[in-house]
Amino acid sequence: MTPQEQIDKHGEEFPVVAYPVKGGGWWLLLDDEVERLQVEFPGVNVELHCGNAFDWAFTRKSRHKTARGMPQFLRTWLGKQREEIQ
Repeated sequence: MTPQEQIDKHGEEFPVVAYPVKGGGWWLLLDDEVERLQVEFPGVNVELHCGNAFDWAFTRKSRHKTARGMPQFLRTWLGKQREEIQ
């Protein structure tokens, strides 16, 4: 499914980043999830670091995550950022 098809599927929710995933396809990080992550990781610039995670994932095809594994990947990524600022 293309990013545009996934956007159409989600309706009112706005995608912030579309991550490439194993097996082809994309996983969308939606704006409501960014808001939840910002609450979970106060003091971390969630949008910035999710963009950094995209850069990492996009340039390392062999390290792509599954769509199912993306939420945990981002929480781990953001947790490391939180540790750096504490």
